[in-house]
Amino acid sequence: MLIQNSNHTGIDHHWVIENPNYYINVDEDTYLKDKNSYFPAEFDRKTSYLAYGRDPYFPPWTDTVQLNYFNPATRRAMITRLKEIALHCDGVRCDMAMLVLNDIFQRDWGWANLNPVYPKPEREFWAEAIEQVPELVYIAEAYWDTEWTLQQLGFDFVYDKKLYDRIRTGSPKDVYLHLTADIGYQKKLLRFIENHDELRSAAVFGKNKAEMAAVLYSALPGMKLYFHGQMEGRMIKMPLQIRQTRFEAVDLEIQTFYHRLLTKVNEPVFHNGDWRLKQVMSDSDSTNDSLIAYLWKLGDELRLVTANLSRSSSRGKINFQEDIPESAEYLFKDAMTGQNFTASGKLMALPGLSFSLEGFQARIFDISKIN
Repeated sequence: MLIQNSNHTGIDHHWVIENPNYYINVDEDTYLKDKNSYFPAEFDRKTSYLAYGRDPYFPPWTDTVQLNYFNPATRRAMITRLKEIALHCDGVRCDMAMLVLNDIFQRDWGWANLNPVYPKPEREFWAEAIEQVPELVYIAEAYWDTEWTLQQLGFDFVYDKKLYDRIRTGSPKDVYLHLTADIGYQKKLLRFIENHDELRSAAVFGKNKAEMAAVLYSALPGMKLYFHGQMEGRMIKMPLQIRQTRFEAVDLEIQTFYHRLLTKVNEPVFHNGDWRLKQVMSDSDSTNDSLIAYLWKLGDELRLVTANLSRSSSRGKINFQEDIPESAEYLFKDAMTGQNFTASGKLMALPGLSFSLEGFQARIFDISKIN
């Protein structure tokens, strides 16, 4: 897998002097008014004023140059680049992929489309690229509610930043509603609780919540991203531009936790089974608002994942009426702790299986018939 900076190139790329029209060009007056956003590039006694790459909501990335995706020559050059990559890699992660969409690009850079003037293309670049280089696995870094659009243009997976945000700062109800999305859409989401743009999960969540969040997202449908150092409990956010950072000792508890978790979620049932989000009902007078539960089923194999998104203990009840024969007894084995308990199918079906979780606790159960 290769990170493909689809929105920009490095400032030292040979296109800067050889093919400056591949980039957003502005006039000298625009450059002089905002030297923090543009820079001069000289070649063969001619000066071009090029835009730094940027997300419109943040300052420019002054180590990059903004590609002009309304220029047909730029599109051809980028597709050629993808064809070259396909000879060496299985897939590409496309940085800030939504910035290349025609409407967004028009909004961000249409004013700078000065000389020559390139009309808005009829087709989206990603549709053209994926059609011409179909052998790659395409992953989109995506924000601003563009996930569905990019999936429809052919991306195999798109970032699920919304899940991260809702686990971090949203309510448990927000997380639950997010997981009610169509399964076809969810299978093409890339889930994470840490990446190069975010603070370290162990630092921002704390150990208990980070482990709960890791269980929750690791067993969901879709692709999973684990960042360098996440499974060792690293706390320091390391910018991509530096080669090394301050030494951090490995958190052996977190490392052991991830080893156990990843071994478990690598079982076939989590890849090939049917997934179902479960409704957690109230049990007596206890609160259940912070609980999330879902099932995986593959043949006779059944897995139950439960998570408490609150720091307070919580209790709820799950109905298994549609999931199991009621006539049998069932053994529940907690994959994270090794603890066991049994329950009757009749009880699990109606009124339902009661369970409780401590604050920020998550569990994965193997459920098997005893008789």
